[in-house]
Amino acid sequence: MGSLLAAYNNPALVGTFWPAGLFILFVLFVLGIYLALRDAAGTAGMTIFLLAAVAVAFLEVPVLLTRTALQWTLVSIAAQHGIAADNSTRIALEVSGVVVYRVWDVLYNSLLYWIEGGYVLLLGLVMLRTKVFAHWLGWFSLLVGLYQFFNTLGIPLGIADAFVILGNALLLLWTLLVSISLLRLGSQSVGYSRPV
Repeated sequence: MGSLLAAYNNPALVGTFWPAGLFILFVLFVLGIYLALRDAAGTAGMTIFLLAAVAVAFLEVPVLLTRTALQWTLVSIAAQHGIAADNSTRIALEVSGVVVYRVWDVLYNSLLYWIEGGYVLLLGLVMLRTKVFAHWLGWFSLLVGLYQFFNTLGIPLGIADAFVILGNALLLLWTLLVSISLLRLGSQSVGYSRPV
């Protein structure tokens, strides 16, 4: 417990939490994907998959906000633990810290991977059935989505962090590639008919 509280009592950690403004960018990113795929998905009979992907993606925002709030709570608990004078207060803060940490751990190391895997996989299926994005990006989306599902097994099976981090790196790469594709689509004057 001491190492947990010490980790969250580091002042440098405060600046690492996701700023709220990035959630707005994520919503715009998902909205951009939806707008790019909307017409083609309807033609290909994939509208339900696209809507499901958007709904699952939007589930990520409150989960990330909750995760961030739990991290700030851990910072507060650690700070109070450091200045608590009596033993009963320190024990209560340690118990609270463990409970908050376990909830954070479930959100971050399990639920978020399911959500991310879900929307990336569903978007990959839509990308494969439409001609809006490059075909290989659809296949890459399936790979990234399945890898995020694999990441949910990290804690129960004791999978090495290097393998879990690879999945997170693939998700970041996917986000970058889709963002570049969206920018290219936006700059094309003929609309969303050519793969990028």
